[in-house]
Amino acid sequence: MSYDYEINCKLFDFPSFDLFYQTNNFYNCVIPFDVEELSKVEYLFDSIIEQLSVQPDNMWSCRARMSVIRIFDYAANLYKEAFEINQESDTLIDCILTFIEFNLEKQFTIDDLCRWYNTNRTTLMTEFKHITGKTINEFVIDKRISVSKKILEFTNISIEELSEKCGFSSQSYFTRTFKKKTGLSPTQYRKQALEKRIEKFQT
Repeated sequence: MSYDYEINCKLFDFPSFDLFYQTNNFYNCVIPFDVEELSKVEYLFDSIIEQLSVQPDNMWSCRARMSVIRIFDYAANLYKEAFEINQESDTLIDCILTFIEFNLEKQFTIDDLCRWYNTNRTTLMTEFKHITGKTINEFVIDKRISVSKKILEFTNISIEELSEKCGFSSQSYFTRTFKKKTGLSPTQYRKQALEKRIEKFQT
């Protein structure tokens, strides 16, 4: 792992390269994407290639970087699951968590999840809270904010485009939610992250 990337891992909670070389009895350095997940990753790779090839506007490099961030985030979460086999597991909730991870940009409701996974609202909400410690809505919002923070830290993508890519219904809703969770507006957070990174590399 390069020194710069190692610093960024610690500063900005980026996935470590551990996922490419650490193994256990359940993980052999091959990311366990299923067909649907692999399709999503392939779409992101295609998006990277398109942005690099076409360069449609001055944000092409940021969009490519945003896709790279999402791919690493997917891989890191699956890697983490492989090394947490002793934690309490629930097949239904595992499926829901994976769906959320790979579909953050989509709008969906608890009733949608119940219909798609053939369960009832009470069972789903109770089991989800038991396993994760959060309600479904809390978990989804926290995940969307977490992803948006990484994209803000390392791209100049517009707040409007970012809010859409992270599944928020509007830029204003994203900005309000982000400030509620972090104490900063997205623009303030991006500026602070840049200043922190510059300061760290200058020391």
